[in-house]
Amino acid sequence: MKVIKIKAKDLNHSNFEKFGTAILKPTKSAPKFGKNWDCWIGLGKLGKIDGSVGVVQTRFSNEIIDSMEAHGKPEFLVPIDEPVIQPVALSNGTHEPDAEKVEAFIIYPGQSIVMKENTWHSAAIPLNKDSWYYFVGNSVWDGPGTSHNPWINFKNNSKIKILK
Repeated sequence: MKVIKIKAKDLNHSNFEKFGTAILKPTKSAPKFGKNWDCWIGLGKLGKIDGSVGVVQTRFSNEIIDSMEAHGKPEFLVPIDEPVIQPVALSNGTHEPDAEKVEAFIIYPGQSIVMKENTWHSAAIPLNKDSWYYFVGNSVWDGPGTSHNPWINFKNNSKIKILK
């Protein structure tokens, strides 16, 4: 069994761009505001999806990742209480993810991502301790595999280990 070690990196606009949109805390003044609020809009787009909101409780472990899923529509992810690590890989034109192409991003509360359609990804994993995150994705399954078993093993039966 080949295990590929991947160092998780801090999220920024340029290093996540090929996978989708990094949404970070704004650094400029809000274009809309009120007495007790500031609002920034247009930070990311989900395209044309029949959106469904979900929540995941993810438990801390040192588990090796052996599979990923992908969707035909974008997916939005935002951590709630603790940082999470999101492993991702570009679609390689086949129906299985390539462990050699996986990158991992640390997403802190107050940040979020919109993964492009067909981006391979595992469930996000906690950085340091158990955590929760929300996601918004298409309501109807539209990726490889099935809605009951969307997880596709890595090409050549490889595995990945995320280094923190």
